[in-house]
Amino acid sequence: MRRYSYSGLLLSLLGAILDFASGTSILMGGMGMMGGAFIWAFTLYALGALLVITGFLEVTPVAMGRMRIFGLLMMVYGVIMLVIGWLMIMGITPMMAGAQLSGAGMLIIGLGMIINGALMAREGLMECSAM
Repeated sequence: MRRYSYSGLLLSLLGAILDFASGTSILMGGMGMMGGAFIWAFTLYALGALLVITGFLEVTPVAMGRMRIFGLLMMVYGVIMLVIGWLMIMGITPMMAGAQLSGAGMLIIGLGMIINGALMAREGLMECSAM
């Protein structure tokens, strides 16, 4: 079970780095503090912070016995990353350098989060049924 927790931590940290970099790129991309750009950047920063917190909680005793919940959370974060990545690739997000590359990275990490989350949730269910 712990291997999914550690892979979840790695995916969470990679996703957070990508979110923080994308948010900063949006703010520095010339649009500055305009309403839409600021909201997108804040959303990416908030998602990155949630990923870091959840990722570290996955490898602590807090997660023991709660793998199903953490797996479902990881799947939700993965879907959010897929949506944001698709929006970046389609050019719907505010102008930023490397939007397609960041979007592709978000798609890959989001897909990994969904797969890892499904495995974590399945193991959490198997733990509950074994008790």
